[in-house]
Amino acid sequence: MKQMKVFCVEGCHGVGKSSLLEGLQQSYPVLDEMFTDMPSYNFISSQSLPMEFIWVANWFQRLLKIYTTDYHPIVFADRSPYSAVYYSKSGSETQNQLKLLIKSMTLELKNHGIQIETICVQVSKNILWNRICQRLQLQQFRLQYNEDSYEWMEKTWQFFNDFDWDHRITNDEEIVTDLGDHLINKLQEVGIVVE
Repeated sequence: MKQMKVFCVEGCHGVGKSSLLEGLQQSYPVLDEMFTDMPSYNFISSQSLPMEFIWVANWFQRLLKIYTTDYHPIVFADRSPYSAVYYSKSGSETQNQLKLLIKSMTLELKNHGIQIETICVQVSKNILWNRICQRLQLQQFRLQYNEDSYEWMEKTWQFFNDFDWDHRITNDEEIVTDLGDHLINKLQEVGIVVE
């Protein structure tokens, strides 16, 4: 049975996930967040449980496609299915059920050769807020995601810092020249070997 490791890079908006992963795209398949590929219905919120469930199902489907048709032993993903737990506006009990469902699916895939590990990128709050403000000047479309709110950043930062991730790395450096190598080095620091 072939084996595939999937490293899901998580964290609050502005921690540098996308930039870190861009540095790896030459060497590894990278699953993007795929929010733009989601269907839209004017009577239901994109953060409702049904819509978050569709996002989770699509995430797993794309992963299975890589495993069966575009196989690579190492895959990176910009976010894990657990992001849906936070962004779903369905209440804590339902969010916990969604978390358990995702965990069950992850464990089942492990039995079939697909090992999914989560890596939370953490940044201190003051550096994070500075990064977010600088990014908003260049990417004003992010205003629609409430990224100009310090309270939203703080709430999101808290969730990602409190959640039970497999690994954590810190990305407080102001300037990093080779972001792909930077992420690989950070992963090695916490004992993850990427070949």
